[in-house]
Amino acid sequence: MSAGFSKADLNSISAALAERLGAEPVVIAAAGDGNPDFKPG
Repeated sequence: MSAGFSKADLNSISAALAERLGAEPVVIAAAGDGNPDFKPG
């Protein structure tokens, strides 16, 4: 179990789900969006 988030992990999960569903991946956490790349919980 983890708390917090990692932009790289969120985008990786999005890409993996899109691949399995045959859909285009969506960037969930864009670079430069004003949020940290990693935030521990």
